[in-house]
Amino acid sequence: MQTHLLATKFFVPASWRALIPRPHLDSLLHKGIQRRLTLVSAPAGFGKTTLLANWVHSLQTGTLENHGVAWVSLDEADKSAVRFWTYVLTALEKSEQGAATAALHMLQAQHTPPLEGVLTTFINVLSQTPNSYLLILDDFYLVE
Repeated sequence: MQTHLLATKFFVPASWRALIPRPHLDSLLHKGIQRRLTLVSAPAGFGKTTLLANWVHSLQTGTLENHGVAWVSLDEADKSAVRFWTYVLTALEKSEQGAATAALHMLQAQHTPPLEGVLTTFINVLSQTPNSYLLILDDFYLVE
């Protein structure tokens, strides 16, 4: 794992105050687990991060029995493809050891191979596991 990555970008934010229950939104998020992609979109300040963080914290262990949860809080510095994928792969590796090890080693090599090869390696490893992953890319809009 790379030591120059900011560890706090992988933390699911904690809420320090009582929140208004949003059962309809929670239900939609639960349904989203069965889909390949769920996009949560709203203007800045509408509580997307709070909603997702609260939902992740409230999940019952049975709900995500075969799902690893990986969280990455992105910012404008993550626009580089190598940096972005290093954070994403590291988050997934933290979720399940070995899930992204080979791809991360490729990204850390002195002569980084083409990104397509790194991601092909990663996808091939994922295709061999029975587990699913819940990847949350918080503030993705900041990455172009």
